[in-house]
Amino acid sequence: MIAIVAIIFIVMLVATVWVTVDKNSQSSLLKPLLQQEQLLSGELEQLRAEMTRSKNDKTLDNSIAELNNDVLFRRRLLEELDPAGADLGEGFSEHLQGLARQSVDGLWLTNILLQEGGLYLSLSGRATSPELVPRFLKNLAEEPIYQGHSFRIFKINSPDDGGKILDFEIKARGLDE
Repeated sequence: MIAIVAIIFIVMLVATVWVTVDKNSQSSLLKPLLQQEQLLSGELEQLRAEMTRSKNDKTLDNSIAELNNDVLFRRRLLEELDPAGADLGEGFSEHLQGLARQSVDGLWLTNILLQEGGLYLSLSGRATSPELVPRFLKNLAEEPIYQGHSFRIFKINSPDDGGKILDFEIKARGLDE
């Protein structure tokens, strides 16, 4: 019987030592995890607070709305100042392409002015002979974009110094009004 009690006592002692050692090893593993959890909880709280502040901060939304209103105001102002140009969003590329297709040897443009989407046109240039300017205008009138333009001013000036280069100026309706 004493042997049974001794065996039970030894088994209990080994179990107690084993549980204590196991508990200490688990405790040493658990301690860093608890510290990490506390750290992450703190960061989570900071992020939640920051998110709440961001939701409550209407400054960015107000700035965006203000900029959108400013753009809308400027567009309306442009429409008021230039009603014909407001509808013509394509710009002047087709007009410039039409001019670029005109090639008359001995004639070159020095100034191009397009207004209100190309409704008004002013061209200045130089030519080696006065006959080249009407040829240029005839070719230009064949361009679809320039059909219907009526030229109000057509000037050819001979050089004062007796040279062969002539200056010319052409204005379509509306520029001199």
